[in-house]
Amino acid sequence: KIPFFGQLYLHYYISRFARTLAMVLGGGIPLLEAVKTATGTMRNRFMREKLDEVTHMLEQGEGFSRSLSRVSVLPGLALRMIDAGENSGALEDVLLDLAEFYESDVETRLSVITSAIEPGLMIIMGLLIGFVVLAMYLPIFQMASTVV
Repeated sequence: KIPFFGQLYLHYYISRFARTLAMVLGGGIPLLEAVKTATGTMRNRFMREKLDEVTHMLEQGEGFSRSLSRVSVLPGLALRMIDAGENSGALEDVLLDLAEFYESDVETRLSVITSAIEPGLMIIMGLLIGFVVLAMYLPIFQMASTVV
């Protein structure tokens, strides 16, 4: 729900899920078992619950991209890519591309956050150092003025 960070977390978990699923599928595991395995690696409760719904739909015979579409957990771009990969038989490759895309997005967002926070931290550090210097030298100057 947090505007910038919500997307950051979502994209992080999408990239993790996509990469894990691609690796498991690459090992020759059937889609249903691969989705269960990838879902088991999710630490985010919201994502895990949504992916459990996808697993249930897959067990009912629903298609993978359609199941993901119905639970509304992935953005439209990801859904279209997965649908294309599923239809072309290149789901593993599409999932790896998807993981790389969202990992890149997460890195970009984190660098933006870091760049935005850096100047503020420099100002705070400058104020702290100024306060320490003032606290050290003010008593010395006060003693010097009382001696004269």
